Amino acid sequence: MDARRLLGRWMGISAFLYATSGAFFAAAPDLVFDLIHLFTRALDLPDSPYPAERFWLTLAISMMLMLTMCCAMVARDPVAYLDVTMVVVASKFMSTAMGLIYYQLNAADPALLMIGLTDLPLGVVTLLLYRRAKEAPAA
Repeated sequence: MDARRLLGRWMGISAFLYATSGAFFAAAPDLVFDLIHLFTRALDLPDSPYPAERFWLTLAISMMLMLTMCCAMVARDPVAYLDVTMVVVASKFMSTAMGLIYYQLNAADPALLMIGLTDLPLGVVTLLLYRRAKEAPAA
């Protein structure tokens, strides 16, 4: 499979996952933390407090929509929208960095660590597929 087609497939899968995650954030925010606690407890970390404020949740859902739209554009036409991939990569690396920084500043909230553990691999895979597609000869 050529590199652009592979990137397009990855971004199609990513669009579905970001859309599903965003809908899940909106519909069941407390359940999101219940799932996070399954992982943090396995790492012998304390539970994260449930957020009372919906301000940040609103922004998170907005970010998931933006990621969904970017991924859908690249999935639809990996050649025309190839560089839109970098919006997704930048978002994943920024959320990783901020999650890890805030975790270091407030280790009592291991959900911040989980952001880094999930978004870093997504950012790396997306960046590698982008670079491969960018370097691929024109079809």
